[in-house]
Amino acid sequence: MPFFYVVYVVRGTKYFLILIGGFTIGLMPGLTGCKSNRNPMIPSVPVNVVLNLGNPQFSALNVPGGYVVLPDEGSRGIIVVRVNVDDVAAFDLHCPQDVNNPCGKAQPDPNGLKLVCPCCTSEWNILSGQTIKGPSVWPLFNYRTSFDGMVVRVFN
Repeated sequence: MPFFYVVYVVRGTKYFLILIGGFTIGLMPGLTGCKSNRNPMIPSVPVNVVLNLGNPQFSALNVPGGYVVLPDEGSRGIIVVRVNVDDVAAFDLHCPQDVNNPCGKAQPDPNGLKLVCPCCTSEWNILSGQTIKGPSVWPLFNYRTSFDGMVVRVFN
C-alpha cells in the first residue's frame, strides 16, 4: 500500500514542501509509537473477575488505600487496590525482573504502601504499580478495571 508524508521545512523566510513516498510492507511495531507496560516475558493470562464490595471478603476495597489479593488470578496473582473514592487499579503480582524464578512474586509490605519482591528486592508503588526501587525497570502489569461504586470488574 503506498504512503506519502508531507514535510514542511523552514529555512530563514523560505518554505519548502517535500513529498516523501514509498510502500508499506506491514505494521512495524517499533515505529507505531505504542509502548507496552508489560515485560513481554510475563505470560498473558485471560482475566475477567467481578468483585462485589458488599461481600465481606472484599470489604477492604471500600476505603481508599485498601486492597485485596486474588492469589488464583492472573499469572501469579492479582492485587486490586482502591486508589481513591472513584477509582480502583489491579496489578499482576508476577515480578517483571525475576520472570522465570518461582519466588518472583510481589507482595504487599506490612504498611500497605508498596509491593516488594522477596527475590530481587524490587519495590513498586501499590497505587500505580510503578517501580520505586530496582533492579526492576519494569512496572507491574496493570489490568483494565471498571468500577461503579459497588462492583469492581478486572479484565484484559
